[in-house]
Amino acid sequence: GEYYFEQKQLEDALKFYDKVLQFTDSPVYGFAKYKTGWVYFNLGDFKQALATFVAVIELSDKGKGKEKLALSKEAKKDSVRAYGRVGTPEKAWPFFQRIGGAYAMTMLEMLGELYNGQGQFADAIKIYRQLMTIAPNDVKVCSWQNETLKNVLSMTGAKASPEAVKELQRLSAVYDKFKDDKRLKPEQLDECKDSTANTLRELATVWHKEAQKTNDNNTYALAQYLYKEYLSKFPKEKDAYIMTWYFSELLFKL
Repeated sequence: GEYYFEQKQLEDALKFYDKVLQFTDSPVYGFAKYKTGWVYFNLGDFKQALATFVAVIELSDKGKGKEKLALSKEAKKDSVRAYGRVGTPEKAWPFFQRIGGAYAMTMLEMLGELYNGQGQFADAIKIYRQLMTIAPNDVKVCSWQNETLKNVLSMTGAKASPEAVKELQRLSAVYDKFKDDKRLKPEQLDECKDSTANTLRELATVWHKEAQKTNDNNTYALAQYLYKEYLSKFPKEKDAYIMTWYFSELLFKL
């Protein structure tokens, strides 16, 4: 079965795994079940693949030993991949709670990454907002808000939009909330600060240049919010002087 799977003769692999699964007491029963899930996945039968991975999780949770625990963790990861093809963002959390237990939050986070990778930006945004609602004080909130912003920008092609401004302001507010949080490691706080400051600075100047080309007052107006946010939160940054100059130039234009 493993040979056929590697050769992509998936229908033949499925037949051989089905033969192994007739021996429920076999030490390789769980592994054969797990590989069957991947055969279904590669055949494009994502619903059956998901059901099989869930069965592996339930089987592993009843067993003992490191191998069964490892199989359970892998099956949970692969359940996310299958769910991403057949499920919805709205039903993901209760489903992952049921099959994932303490691993459910990690599974939800993985789904957000998966949706982003598949270009399902609106679905990814829903997942990251769920994460922040479920755990508003988690040290990962800055990262989740940053991912929300990235997906909004991907949807709009990084063009000036009220939605992007709102998400940037939320990101700035998250940094403000967590900058004195002792739970965050220095590198986590630095990452939050850098992602917030860099994005505000970059988009403010990019939108400003776009407005100069198009002479669009709405784009000028949106860019001003980013300048304001940057200068209020990061007044001691080395480029605060030049950013203040750009901001004054924009205000003069308006």
